[in-house]
Order: sequence, then C-alpha cells, then structure tokens
Amino acid sequence: MVVGMILGEPTHFLIFPVVAMNKFGIGYQYFSGMYTALFPMIPAILALIVIIHDHKQRLAHSKGWHTYEEFLGFDGGRSAHQ
Repeated sequence: MVVGMILGEPTHFLIFPVVAMNKFGIGYQYFSGMYTALFPMIPAILALIVIIHDHKQRLAHSKGWHTYEEFLGFDGGRSAHQ
C-alpha cells in the first residue's frame, strides 16, 4: 500500500494532464487533483521510513546486536573509554 501511494499519486502530474491534452486539445496545464494528490504521499513516505528503520533494527537484533548503532559499527565512542 505504501509503495502504491508513493508511486501512484505522482501519476496525477503525468497521466491526467496528458489525457486532457489528447482529449480536449489543450496544452499541459493544471488539472484538478494534481497538487492535492501529493498530500497522501506525506504519511506514506513517513510510514516507509518507519518500516525500513524497524526492519533494520530487527535485523540487527537477530544478529545479536542490541542497538542499530552497533549493527552499523558505531559504538558511540564507548570502545575508547574501556
């Protein structure tokens, strides 16, 4: 669903105005719903970020690392203090 919203909503900028150009013989211009189609993309992008972050955390945890930073190799300078 998230991918569909991220990929599907921008088609309002491409498909609908082109269809109107062919059907009515007008140039590329504003078509109703072009700009409001972007609003559903905001929560979809945020949801995708959360999903990717959670996936990386679970992957790190399954490999025995307790934090995502350990998975990436960052220890926050803790190794220099030990």
